[in-house]
Amino acid sequence: MNVRIESIRIINSEKSPNLKASCQVVLNELIRVDNVLLKHSPQKGVMYIEMPKRKNAQGEYVDVANPATADLSAKIKAEVLRAYKLKSEYTPTEQATSNEPVLFNLHTAKENGSAKAYGDMWLGKEFVVHNITIREGNFNGDNKLFVAMPSRQDDNGNWWNYIYPANDEARETINKYGVSAYNRTQKQVIGNTPYKELKENNTEISVYRNQNVKYGEKVGEALNALGVKWSGFIDSKGIAIVVSSEDADMYASAMAAVKEVDKTRSAEKAAENTAEKSIVVEETSETFAIEDDYPF
Repeated sequence: MNVRIESIRIINSEKSPNLKASCQVVLNELIRVDNVLLKHSPQKGVMYIEMPKRKNAQGEYVDVANPATADLSAKIKAEVLRAYKLKSEYTPTEQATSNEPVLFNLHTAKENGSAKAYGDMWLGKEFVVHNITIREGNFNGDNKLFVAMPSRQDDNGNWWNYIYPANDEARETINKYGVSAYNRTQKQVIGNTPYKELKENNTEISVYRNQNVKYGEKVGEALNALGVKWSGFIDSKGIAIVVSSEDADMYASAMAAVKEVDKTRSAEKAAENTAEKSIVVEETSETFAIEDDYPF
């Protein structure tokens, strides 16, 4: 991972004699981390890096972001020390790169507001930013989702970010991956009949889960051809199809039809010396009493 020092402020303070500098660190030309501190430990006689911190609900100070590997931690420290020694003559050790994947670990927000999800953002597996938020905002009259970085409020009521996208291109990249990750956590409703209608007209339902979304979509098309009323959704775990328990045999027929088509196509491709394995379907089914919403 590329590490570059955007700016460094040398500190000589009688009040905080062990604080030597504050700097802005840019990682992979994707994010800029503000207020990374260079400190001296008189007990150990060494310099060390302190990442920006915030106070949590328990009153404890925790890292806003931090390297996840010892190698990256050492690399950041070495680059900060180099900038501290060279001052205005500092130049980055490496050329800028931005080829690390941007990954998100999100949890959907419970409240119904502009914040849609919370979680962590990872640059590859080496650096993590905690407490990012997926928010909805108005941009030129259009409501759009975006990634909001962790922030703090000063004594004057102004909000300041700890972390910033390194530039406009980086902002677009972060938003693209963040919104995509958020969308994968949401249920995409499918089917030819609303779930509530199935609820009103049946006492029991059968739910079929498939990890293979494309296969499940084919089963849905077969149910449409058979005239079966069904509902369901697609989420991060795959696809779920809901039918009346009275239509369980019809669902089995739809499954058989899709498997037969797949088997025929595989045989045709094999005859053409094109190796293609048949889709392996791992399916579970359960019967539920009707509830007001999807019971799973």
